[in-house]
Amino acid sequence: MKQKIIDYAHGLGIDAIGFTTPEIPAEDVAEYLEFIESKNYGDMTWMESRAELRLNPLKLHPPTKTIIMIGVNYFDSQKPKYDYEISIYANQQLDYHTWVWEKARDLAKFLDGLGGESRYFVDSAPILERVFAKKTMIGWAGKHTCVVSRKYGSWLFLGSILTSIELEPDIPHKDMCGSCTKCIDACPTKALTPYHLDVSKCLAYYTVEHKGEIPADIAAAMETKIFGCDDCLAACHFNKFATQSQHREVAFNERFPKSLEEISSLNEESFGEIFKKTPLKRLGLKNLLRNVDIAIKNRT
Repeated sequence: MKQKIIDYAHGLGIDAIGFTTPEIPAEDVAEYLEFIESKNYGDMTWMESRAELRLNPLKLHPPTKTIIMIGVNYFDSQKPKYDYEISIYANQQLDYHTWVWEKARDLAKFLDGLGGESRYFVDSAPILERVFAKKTMIGWAGKHTCVVSRKYGSWLFLGSILTSIELEPDIPHKDMCGSCTKCIDACPTKALTPYHLDVSKCLAYYTVEHKGEIPADIAAAMETKIFGCDDCLAACHFNKFATQSQHREVAFNERFPKSLEEISSLNEESFGEIFKKTPLKRLGLKNLLRNVDIAIKNRT
């Protein structure tokens, strides 16, 4: 049955799949509790809310016997060069929450057809996705705190399916970071130490999640980044194995403006039209213009 599920998932365009139990290792529970007690999550208060669900998936879906993690390759070497930078996951045809969610849904339907009772999520429930992914053969948690794949590098979207079907869990992938510190060295604000991210220094946090004024030292480090930061991900040694994604949804969005000045001239209507169904839409025009203003100043 496990191989049948793997084959079906690949037929849906799911690039990586792994199987694990719903239990969370004690060290990961301790790490999560330490994180929320530190309050080092800025405006991301959702990281603390519903903690009881994050620490016990059975409260989300009591019949769960197996958690199936899926990974979808989003690496695109063909992104155009603008006079600004955005994370490669953001310059796409569709927000990944939409199309990766559809793949998770279709796999869940297949599982239910095999006699299961399943729920599926793509950043849509309080699940510690990285924790469960690193319990499978999909990959391991790198020193930049994100999942690294031996086959796809740092470029995987994750989704999770909680199912009542009991399946043999994977042997967790070995941590292959070794003594490498490329991701840590690449961070513009020194927000990384091995396996730990200081949110209060992270450019991805400030350009995407933070709602207020950006501190001067962070603004200077942004250079021309206006949405996200891929520096630590891009530096990973295992990206040498990454291959061009075959998913049409990751192709760059030709509607995107080609310059900072074009973005700075947008109004609410044009902003909504250009960035609809993309991750930048949820940033909002006000915060996008805040980031663009900083990028223009840094460029000069």
